[in-house]
Amino acid sequence: AQVCLDPTLLVERADWESLMREENAEPYVLAFLLKYDEVLVAKAREEAEKRGAQLRVITAAFVPQLGMSAWNTTGVTDWLCAIRNAQCVFTNSFHGMVFSMIFARSFHIQRLTGELSSRNGRLEEVLSFLELSDALEGIAEPDYERIWKLLEPRRTSSLDYLRRIISHDAAI
Repeated sequence: AQVCLDPTLLVERADWESLMREENAEPYVLAFLLKYDEVLVAKAREEAEKRGAQLRVITAAFVPQLGMSAWNTTGVTDWLCAIRNAQCVFTNSFHGMVFSMIFARSFHIQRLTGELSSRNGRLEEVLSFLELSDALEGIAEPDYERIWKLLEPRRTSSLDYLRRIISHDAAI
């Protein structure tokens, strides 16, 4: 069976950036939490302190354990800007990881646990074929030129596959 890349990786960075606005913010480290993770927040807080930067947190749920405010009603454009403009991204989200790569940010990914652990497969697969498994241990500062070279054959294959499906369906 043909395996396609996630659609977010099929769109060029410039196309994503065309959706965004410019932002002149103080330096910050971003924690994007699909699910609250105390260890991940602690790592992000430590990195922000080390860099002399703010810590910004985006999460889908109210998390009083943070001891700080977090964005929980962020729209797509603001979310993309937050990742693009961060010095470093800490996340347990596949798409948080993917957009960190699209915008060439250093990042740390933490596996999801509990009922959401079944979602880890695709992030582990992407990290493996891009030789970025170290992002699970510490902060990845990838050579993005090499990453794009590794991604390109899969992008081409995925786009070709989707074009064949679309043209086949259109012929029916």
